[in-house]
This record gives sequence, structure tokens and C-alpha cells, in this order.
Amino acid sequence: MNKLIALYGSWVVAFGSGCATIPSGYNPNLQRNPKAQRSLAQCLIDKGVQLYVQTGCEHCDTQKQKLGTAWKVLEPHTFDCIYDYDECKRAGIRYIPTWDLPSGRETEILELEELADKVDCDVE
Repeated sequence: MNKLIALYGSWVVAFGSGCATIPSGYNPNLQRNPKAQRSLAQCLIDKGVQLYVQTGCEHCDTQKQKLGTAWKVLEPHTFDCIYDYDECKRAGIRYIPTWDLPSGRETEILELEELADKVDCDVE
């Protein structure tokens, strides 16, 4: 007998059958391929995406880890609200990490696939 124990976004986990549905934008290549991560980062920069973080912020550190090697490309284009206080104030940043995307502002940790999907970056 299967028992549904958790529903997280589009992930469904069930015990007994060992099945799980994979999120619609899931791209295992992004998870394992530093070149694809750098390509995504360049696409984000080209599309004018801004990331606001803060030194010492646990959630920001988690976001950086999720970015993998993309972080090295994005870092020079990212505002740290400790050192770039005036820019963060001008932009109206109230929560961090904050992503300014073409589709609007996101104030949460985003997965690589989510970023690629939200910004329409086709990464191989």
C-alpha cells in the first residue's frame, strides 16, 4: 500500500512504490555540468537579471551553493547589500536573496532550472 507523505512544489514522494515525479523544468545537465551553469549565468546577465545578497546571510549562502559554478560568473554582477547599501536602498530591497527578473521580483532561493525557465534561458 502506498502512502503519500510529502508534496513539495511539483515533487511527489510516495513510499512503497519508490516513485517520484520530476519537476517540469528539471535539467540534470545543469546540476552536474559546470559549463552549462556558466552558460546559464551568462544568459542571466545578458537578460539583465540582478541578484541582491548580503554577506553573512544564511539563505544567500544557500543560493550561492545552488548556483554552483554560475556563482563565479554572477558574483561581479551581484549587489551585496552590506557593501552596496545605497544601490539596495535605491532598488527597494527588503528581503534577501532577491532576484530582479524580467518577469518581476522573486524573494526566495531559486533552483538553476527555475531560473532558466523564468528567464527563458535555453541551456544545454
